[in-house]
Amino acid sequence: MTLESEALLADAHRRHGGELVRLAVAHAVPVGGFTGWRQAMPVTQWAVRKTPDTSSGADR
Repeated sequence: MTLESEALLADAHRRHGGELVRLAVAHAVPVGGFTGWRQAMPVTQWAVRKTPDTSSGADR
């Protein structure tokens, strides 16, 4: 995720609420005669639930 898209996501989260989750993954890779962790780019997920609009009476 780029800094620019993360700023847009943070603004949407601030306005609409919901839950932000950042997931990070690393892969085991050789480092000389040993094994180390190589980070992949994190994934950010935004989950928000839209509540039904009952003010218009459209659901009746």
